[in-house]
Amino acid sequence: EFRRVLFRSDMATPFRLASALTDSGKYDDANAQLDKVLTTAGLPDAFKKAATQEKARIEKMKAAKK
Repeated sequence: EFRRVLFRSDMATPFRLASALTDSGKYDDANAQLDKVLTTAGLPDAFKKAATQEKARIEKMKAAKK
């Protein structure tokens, strides 16, 4: 159980960083952080889905800014 909680808290860090980068308009850097999450071995489906959805949201924001 501890290992599972540790894994989840480690995965939260790149999500938080991606969120901060998105808020500051650094969309490419935010997507790069989420790409790191998506390449993590053994990534739970919930994290994979959340990262994919967040990448789509960032792309929409990036396109709207142009």
